[in-house]
Amino acid sequence: MNKKHITLFVLFTLLCSAAIPVLAYAENNPPDGGFSNPPDGGFSSPGTLNSPIRAESIQELARDILNIVVKVGAPIVVFFLIYVGFLFVTARGNVTTLETAKKALLWTFIGGLILLGAQGLSSVICGTIDTISNQTTCS
Repeated sequence: MNKKHITLFVLFTLLCSAAIPVLAYAENNPPDGGFSNPPDGGFSSPGTLNSPIRAESIQELARDILNIVVKVGAPIVVFFLIYVGFLFVTARGNVTTLETAKKALLWTFIGGLILLGAQGLSSVICGTIDTISNQTTCS
């Protein structure tokens, strides 16, 4: 495996470990504060399982998904900026290593701009939909 595959694997692992707990959130609300034994001697459930999706419209669902992506993506962009700084420091004048660091900096900025652009585009689209439908579902 080369460095590209290792980087993609680490990035995928970070994304999955950060997003799965957010997406797999469930509440346990027992009605009586704990276990209860029914009179027939059976076993009752300690509570109910509520859906973590609270969106009532497509706009709210898209906004919630985008918020998760931004919350996961922003620390990754910061991490890669630190990594690029490390590449520049360790290059020590080596032309090929400097070129690698410059390319990494360019792609890190492009990724950050895509992240900010997606959020800005989402705000514009939600504003347009709100104007057309006279609703206030997006924020």
